[in-house]
Formats: sequence, structure tokens, C-alpha cells
Amino acid sequence: MSDKKPKRGNNKYQKDCSAAFEEQHRAELTAYRAAAAYFKANSITKLPSPKKLEAEYAQLASEKAKFYEQYKEAKEELLKLKTAKQNVASFFREEEPAQQER
Repeated sequence: MSDKKPKRGNNKYQKDCSAAFEEQHRAELTAYRAAAAYFKANSITKLPSPKKLEAEYAQLASEKAKFYEQYKEAKEELLKLKTAKQNVASFFREEEPAQQER
């Protein structure tokens, strides 16, 4: 019969399997290739240990919290200044007609 499955040593069979695998895992392979290119471009040959990564993450989270507090304070100050600006503008708009009547 001609419906025989090609032998594994057959180059055409390997190409068909490789193409099917490539298509099935396209997203994972793209992410892997991008990571490999990044590591190569930055001369990274060994990944840091999980403990080191956790320590760095904790430090960055702490810095983020500190900066967020500063951001909140600056935002509150900006709101106060905008309110003051509106009050001053409103005050001078009310005084202008009173000065014109005199």
C-alpha cells in the first residue's frame, strides 16, 4: 500500500514534523528567540538565582512604594494649587465689573 507512514530517517518527514511543530508552538518559540537574542546582545551567559531575583524585586517594590507616596503628595499639592488658581481667577473676574461701575 502507498499509505505507509514515512520513515523517521526520511528528510521530508522531518521537515513536515518540524514545520508542524513550529506552527503549533509559534508564540513560545518567538518568545524564546527574543530572549535568546537579548541575552546574546547583553552578554548574559548565566541567569541569576531565584533568591537574587526575589531580593531585587523586593527592592524595586520598595522604591516603587516610596515614589508612589511622593507622587500622591505632588498630586495633592497640584490639586490645591489648581483650586487656588481658580479662586484667584474667580475673585478678579468678580472685581472687574465692580470697578467699571464706578
